[in-house]
Amino acid sequence: MLRELKMKSLKKNLLLIILFFVVSAIFFGLTMPDYLVLLKGPQNLNEMTADEIVEGAYVKGTIKLIYGSYANTTQTKNGDSKVVSEEYVIPVGESEYMGLVAGGSDMEKSRILLNESDMYLDDQSYEITSSFDVKGTIKRMDAESLMYYHEALGYDEMNAQDQELFLPYCLQAGKIGSQDLSSLVIFTIFAVLFLGLALFFLIRALSGSSQKMLKQYCGAHVGADEKIEQFYRTTKPVNGLRVNHNYLLGSTADGNAIFLTPDDLVWAYTHVTRTRMYGVITVGKTYVVALRTRNRKQYMHGVKNEGQAKAVLEKIHETWPWVLIGYSGEMDEAYRKNLPAVLRAVDERRNEQRYGDDQSLN
Repeated sequence: MLRELKMKSLKKNLLLIILFFVVSAIFFGLTMPDYLVLLKGPQNLNEMTADEIVEGAYVKGTIKLIYGSYANTTQTKNGDSKVVSEEYVIPVGESEYMGLVAGGSDMEKSRILLNESDMYLDDQSYEITSSFDVKGTIKRMDAESLMYYHEALGYDEMNAQDQELFLPYCLQAGKIGSQDLSSLVIFTIFAVLFLGLALFFLIRALSGSSQKMLKQYCGAHVGADEKIEQFYRTTKPVNGLRVNHNYLLGSTADGNAIFLTPDDLVWAYTHVTRTRMYGVITVGKTYVVALRTRNRKQYMHGVKNEGQAKAVLEKIHETWPWVLIGYSGEMDEAYRKNLPAVLRAVDERRNEQRYGDDQSLN
């Protein structure tokens, strides 16, 4: 029985488990190339030749000179514009040049170095005292950046030999492969989170933890496991719920077993959850049979539609006729605010049923 219940729990959760594994794999797939870049480590930009400067190279180096700025990226929020990155021309290789895309603190350092570089190149100072270390990934410039790059350099007026010195690449500071460090961390967290959820639901289904109520009852009552096994084998389920004069066994929509005895159940009714679009249009309904107990606990037996819910309630009423059936606002208020009175009424109904059974035997 427990093995069958485990398999049913696994079946109910299988789609969700697969979905979590797939989403986790997608996030791991997005981060894995960048982790390989990290494991390989950065090349030294200051020692690279022009031939070694290729798209996707992860590098680190010290920027000691900037020849100018050719573009910037602004971000507008609430009508206010803010520069979030700037693009500069830096020397690389033996006598070549490329772009540097810097944001945040790297942008501030670049501005300081650009100012000192301008003064040095204009013979207004004898040395450049500033420099800063940078680490990032080399990318091919997009069409817009390349256009501004060429315009700032006067590229079209150069001869072919000089044009070859200005490489169509830029160093994106802070990038690790295709992402920056913060994005890589966030993607990794999501990958681990969804993997953990997949393993949680898988282990829960296979370990039988979804049969917690059933196991607790068997552990507290000697010989109950054999009786419940016989109950499970001989009782025909009605839309997933088994009930006889001794036990009720159902399951939630996610496969958790619901196990109750006649002493537990007080009230049962159909609960409908409506899914609305734009808060107005109903686009779907989910049905469950709510089972309310004398210790104020509530369990939701999953069914597919209203007809199945009705059949389950009819079976409960037929087998345990003292249980209150059907929802009403008055009943809900009484259950929440005056449970002892509700329990007395249910117990009286049950005692009347027992008395009636005794009379029929005589």
